[in-house]
Amino acid sequence: MRLKSRQIWVRSANTGSSPDTGRNKLKLMRFYLTFSICFVLSALLAFQARAQQPIQFMEQADWDLVSAEARRANKLIFIDAHTTWCVPCKKMDQEIFPDTLVANYFNKHFVNLRIQFDSTANDNRLTVAQRPLARMLQTKYEVSSYPTFLFVDADGKLVRRITGASPTPASFMQKVTPVFETGSPYRIMQKRYDSGARDSAMLSALVKMAKQTGETANYQKYGRTWQRLKTNLFDEEGISLITEFTESMNDRGYQMLRNHPNKIDSVIGADSRIDLLRDIYYRELVVPALRTNSAATQYGPMTVYTGPVRATVDWPALEKKLQAADPALAAELMSKAKFEHLLITERWKAYLALIERMGRKKEADQPFLQSKLYEVLLYCEDPKLLTEAANIAKGTFLTNAEGHLTRAQLLEKAGNLAAAAKATDVALKTYPEDENLKAFADKLRLKR
Repeated sequence: MRLKSRQIWVRSANTGSSPDTGRNKLKLMRFYLTFSICFVLSALLAFQARAQQPIQFMEQADWDLVSAEARRANKLIFIDAHTTWCVPCKKMDQEIFPDTLVANYFNKHFVNLRIQFDSTANDNRLTVAQRPLARMLQTKYEVSSYPTFLFVDADGKLVRRITGASPTPASFMQKVTPVFETGSPYRIMQKRYDSGARDSAMLSALVKMAKQTGETANYQKYGRTWQRLKTNLFDEEGISLITEFTESMNDRGYQMLRNHPNKIDSVIGADSRIDLLRDIYYRELVVPALRTNSAATQYGPMTVYTGPVRATVDWPALEKKLQAADPALAAELMSKAKFEHLLITERWKAYLALIERMGRKKEADQPFLQSKLYEVLLYCEDPKLLTEAANIAKGTFLTNAEGHLTRAQLLEKAGNLAAAAKATDVALKTYPEDENLKAFADKLRLKR
């Protein structure tokens, strides 16, 4: 650098300029060069910002004002329901929403609203103001997993729900655009279906598109129609239909599950077939025996049953129905039903007695009974019963790391930290590499 400066000074000197004049010119050249670079960089950054303009979310806590804007703009409302602890939510916010195609589409077609569904000490003023709105939306639209994306009209009617993150902007848009683009192949085929068309190729495409876009009701409707009209259910496509759309003992596919197990198993495997049957029996035979006017609500892969619980259950009648339906699964489903009734009526003493008896007599496999002990850990609050559960675990279930951990957690919840620490230390001697046990031991050390 000194050499270059000296060369510039010499050239200036040869023209008759003074050293000071040369230095001033050098400074001026550097200034213009720096200014030009900054200007170009600023322009590039501005261009990039325009290209990467993220979805424009309203900063609003008043639902009436959001609805009014949607009505004025003649747009649907897009709601991004997220939480601070949700990693997939952060991925959507950082990688999907800033994408040019995604942002342009959403800014053009929707009034966009981001709502945080949990509360933290670091929440800003807008998030705090939106808490009542978050509670209202969570209740009204039964939001239970994150991220959930809701599309509603100005009157609050749910038009579309997408649950879960997408790996790429393109895959996210594949879930969105077929639903809202009136000229899309999906919409065209839906109109054909509504007009009475029922050809197999169209039904196959409708089922796939409804599944891709997450339209559960349409997915079930098209799939059931396809299953009902398909002539050959024994090919791979037909067996896949059985897997997806057999939900009742009255469905066409149920008889195939019962009467042709080998053909079904060759495609989906025996475990999947048995799981299907188990779910059907539980839904159609067990739930009505436990509840009156029962109803089922689907939360992603989980089904929650509601309805008034019967004070007493006609167990012999239920066992007779289960034996008639499937003798191989009857005993397992009876056990599950008895545990379920004791759980929802909070009869923990009897619940523990049933675990102890079935474990002692080996009437159920250990993973099943361990899951019942874990339910005690989750839902029971009585220290004496929690200690009793820990004693049952000690006598029956200390054959794997999970059993040891459940026992230690029961003791911790019962308030006996010393016993919990001792149980954890004993377990770590047998399972020194188990990460869950090591993490629990660290937790206990911090609490003591």
